[in-house]
Amino acid sequence: MNIGIDIDNTLCNNYERVLNWSEIYNYSINGSNNKKDLNTLEMKDVFGWTQEQENEFWAKYIDVIAYNLELRPFVKEVMKELRSEGHKIYLITSRTNKLYPNILNITDEYIKKHNILCDNIIFEALNKLDICKKNNISILVDDNIKVCSEVSKEIPVLCFKTLYNQNFTCFNTINVSNWIEVYIEIQRFLGNKEYNLDIFKNIN
Repeated sequence: MNIGIDIDNTLCNNYERVLNWSEIYNYSINGSNNKKDLNTLEMKDVFGWTQEQENEFWAKYIDVIAYNLELRPFVKEVMKELRSEGHKIYLITSRTNKLYPNILNITDEYIKKHNILCDNIIFEALNKLDICKKNNISILVDDNIKVCSEVSKEIPVLCFKTLYNQNFTCFNTINVSNWIEVYIEIQRFLGNKEYNLDIFKNIN
């Protein structure tokens, strides 16, 4: 089975780190860290920035943020186990050099740095439903509400919960809070009643 996995806020824990850097930038331009809305993915909506200010923020901080993101706990173990079971892992991301000139190189370096094992990386995935269909993806793990809503019309989705999508529900979508739940839900999707939980034996 081909499994699609998003990078930002799914493979990695972006939101908190981006929020921290956004607070620094917001203080530099507004002299405060007042937040207008945390139930959104866009920093311009969190802080009430203009589009120009958001563009300036990403141009200034995207490299340092992207290269220093933390992997979510157990994501490597789950991906390794799924591949050992014969599944193929496709990383599917909307990251593009058109917006951030060095982001694809940084992403490749990040994957190598953390020894993340996958079978394919698809960049510039602006229409993930089409990408999933073209690559015979059987299930997608993503956090973006718009993506989950669109893809789930035809393909099952595991929606990774974050600060901004806590109340999201959708047909053909199961909400997950960590990679242990991702692994279990994929096994359930496959109809497996027995599966290997030893990969989580070091959990505290």
